[in-house]
Amino acid sequence: MMQLPVQISANGYMLFVILEPENLRRMAENDPAIVYPHRLPGPWQGLNLDEIVLCAPTLENFAKVRSLLTSGKMREGVEILMGGFTYRPELGDNDAPYRVVGKDL
Repeated sequence: MMQLPVQISANGYMLFVILEPENLRRMAENDPAIVYPHRLPGPWQGLNLDEIVLCAPTLENFAKVRSLLTSGKMREGVEILMGGFTYRPELGDNDAPYRVVGKDL
């Protein structure tokens, strides 16, 4: 699993959580993937976490994204991660406020 913080405003950032097939396999066995934003390096500590984007690219795209990110080509890596984004309200996508499910949450 890789985490990629991307600054999106003067005081905010979005965090891409890039899951690998092994992460998904373990999650299917009820072994959760946990992200600790407070462990990001110093510059991110002073910013607000505005969005979390979960991505599960193919092995091929994961390798491409890793290569692009390590060579400093963040925009190109993000374009691969977001390349299939569609807003599909008929499948439940919406901008409504979140609801809490259950009494104890």
